[in-house]
Amino acid sequence: MKNNHLHKKKKKIKRSLIAVILTIAGITAILCFKLYPFDSQTKIDYFKHTHTILLNDRLQGDYRAKMLDQKIYVPFSFIKQKIDSHIIYDKASQAVVVTTPQQLYQLPANKRYYYKNRKKSPLNFPAFKEINGNLLISTAWLEDVYSLKVNYKSNTGALFVYRDGYEQEKAVLKKEVTTPWKRLRQRSTVTSPYYINLKAGDKVFVIDQNGSYFKVRTDSGYGGYISRKVLTKKGVTTINVKTAGINHPKLKRPASPFHLVWDGIYVKGANPAKLANLPGVSVYSPTWFTLQNSKGDIGNIASKSYVQQAHDHNGLVWALFSNAFDPDLSAKVLPSFSKRQKMISQLLHFATRYKLDGINLDFENVYEENGADFTQFVRELTPLAHQAGLTVSLNVTFQSTSGQWSKFYNRKELAKAADYVMVMSYDEHWANSQEAGSVAGLSWVESNLQRLLDEVPSSKLLLGVPLYTRLWIEDPNKTDEPKMSSTSMSMDEARSWVEKHHLTPKIDQDSGQHYVETTSNGKIYRMWLEDETSLHKRISLVDKYHLAGLASWSKRFGSHNIWEKIKTDLRN
Repeated sequence: MKNNHLHKKKKKIKRSLIAVILTIAGITAILCFKLYPFDSQTKIDYFKHTHTILLNDRLQGDYRAKMLDQKIYVPFSFIKQKIDSHIIYDKASQAVVVTTPQQLYQLPANKRYYYKNRKKSPLNFPAFKEINGNLLISTAWLEDVYSLKVNYKSNTGALFVYRDGYEQEKAVLKKEVTTPWKRLRQRSTVTSPYYINLKAGDKVFVIDQNGSYFKVRTDSGYGGYISRKVLTKKGVTTINVKTAGINHPKLKRPASPFHLVWDGIYVKGANPAKLANLPGVSVYSPTWFTLQNSKGDIGNIASKSYVQQAHDHNGLVWALFSNAFDPDLSAKVLPSFSKRQKMISQLLHFATRYKLDGINLDFENVYEENGADFTQFVRELTPLAHQAGLTVSLNVTFQSTSGQWSKFYNRKELAKAADYVMVMSYDEHWANSQEAGSVAGLSWVESNLQRLLDEVPSSKLLLGVPLYTRLWIEDPNKTDEPKMSSTSMSMDEARSWVEKHHLTPKIDQDSGQHYVETTSNGKIYRMWLEDETSLHKRISLVDKYHLAGLASWSKRFGSHNIWEKIKTDLRN
C-alpha cells in the first residue's frame, strides 16, 4: 500500500513537471515569435499597372503615363493637379495654354509644332495629343518648360518625375545580410509579404521612417519597407535641372516708393494740349483704352503728344485699359482664349504706336464666375508685355462680400502675375450711400490694408488714395426716399465751399480727417476733407508697411500745391 501511494505521488509530480515544461515552452515560443518572427516568403506584385508615375519618389495614385511613338506622355490632369494649376485646355481652339512669367505657350492638339510668345516653333513630335477625349502632354516638352527631370525605367515601366531642388537621401544595402532582411516588404515587419529581394550594394532612396524600418524607393521604382540596421546612409543629393536661360527685358520702373497718378480722360478731345509737370509724379496713367464690344475690340483715345510730354518730364506712361465696368460684356470676352489674345494684340499695338511704358488694368464689376478668366488674361498678357518692355499693373478693391466688386479678384494670383497692384482704398462711403461718412477713413484704410497684405506682397502694392471729397446733404424733412445725397468735389472746390460758408475744419478722430458741418434751410451739410493732413497720414502707411508707392485718383481733383506736398512726404 505504501509503495502504491508513493508511485501515485511520483506520477502526479511528473504530470505537474510536464505541465510546467509545456507552459514554459509555450511562453518561450510566443516570446521567440515576437522577438524572432517567422519570415514571410510570400512574394506579391508591386506595380498595379504599367507606366506608373512617381513625383519626387512618391506614387501618384492612378495616374499613368503612355508610350506613344516612342515618346512618353502624361495625362493633362496630372500636370494640372500636381505641377501647374494654371495650365488650361481651351476647347474652342483645341489647344493647351501654358503661362510662365516670361512665356506664353499654345500647344495645338496632335500638331508637330507649338507657339511660344506667338512664334511658331517646330517639333518632330506633337507636344500635346488628344486621343478619344484623353489629353496627354509629352514629357520631353515638359522638361524644358517646368524645370523637371524625367527618368523612364524600361525594366519596370515606372516614370520618375523630379522637381528642381528636390532632395534625395541615399542609402545602400550592407554586405552579409541574410535573405529575410534583404526583402523589400509591404509593411514594416518581416511577417509582411515582400515585393523583391535586394542585393548587397543596391542603392535605395529613403522616403520615411517607421520605427525600426525605413520606407524606401529603389532606383527602378519599387517602394516598401526594410530594416534600418541593414542600410548604410550615403548622404543627401539635390536634383538640379539645367534650363535654358531666359532673357528678361529691361523694364522702365521707377524707384520705390513712387507716385502714380490716374488721369481721367474719357473723350479724345480731353487730352491736354499741354501736360502739366507734376512734381514727384513718376507715372501717369491716362484712362485711354476701353472694351467696346463682345468681339474684344478696344476703344482708343490715346495721344502721342501726351506721352511725349510725360517723357519730357521724366515720367512714365502706363495707359489704363478698362472693361467699361460691364459684367455682361466681360462675360462674353474673358472666357475666350482667342478674344483674350485679340485684346492683348491691340494693347501691344497701341503700346508700340504711342511708345507706352506699361499697361494698367482696371477691370471692375465682373461676375464672380469670370474671376478666373480675368486672372488668366493677366497671366497671358504679362509675358507678352514683358517681351515688349512693358510693365503690367492692375487695380483691385479691398476684400469685401461683394462678388462683382471684390470676390472675383484672386488677389494672391493676380499679384504673382502682374508687376504691381494698386488698391483703390476709397469709397468707404460711396456716392449713393444713405449714411454720410468719409470717402476713406484712416482706420478703415489701415485695417483693410493689413488684410490685403496677407495676399499681396508689400513690394508690389501701391496704396490708391482719393483726391476728391464728398459733400453730403441730408434733408430730414423730406417725406420720400432718399433723404441723403452727395456730390464730389476737387480739393480746390471743397476748400472754396468751406471758406464760402465760413467754417473752421476740426479733426475727426474716427476718420483722422478734417471735418465740417453746417445747417442751411433745414438741410444738414457734412464733409470729411481730403487735404494735406489726410494725405500725409495715408503716405505714412506707405512707409509703415513698406509699400511700393502711392496711386492717386485723379489728376483733376488735386490742388496745384498737393503734388509737391506728396513728393516731400513720400521721400521723408
